[in-house]
Amino acid sequence: MVSQTCAFRPTVFEALETRNLAWRTVFESGNIEATAVTVRTDMAVTAWLAATVPDDLAIITDDRELPPLPAFSINMYGAQESAAPAIRALANHMRNHLFGGDGRRS
Repeated sequence: MVSQTCAFRPTVFEALETRNLAWRTVFESGNIEATAVTVRTDMAVTAWLAATVPDDLAIITDDRELPPLPAFSINMYGAQESAAPAIRALANHMRNHLFGGDGRRS
């Protein structure tokens, strides 16, 4: 699991509890790379936004035991005309590289 402050965490726990699955947290970290190492070693599965899943990991879509999760969105707001060039560059980078170019990938 990601850190306790993650906004998606309660939804993941609720989905697991709805299915009455036996589960436990084996690792908690706000660092996506540390979590990815745990997943890569087959010690765990995790829930991430699709845009944040590393290329070498697969998204589980056909496991009948795991509960489906709702679609999540991250919204980015800002005053484009008054933003500093560095802020605009960061926003453009996020749109183009993190969210698949159109900002609609969840």
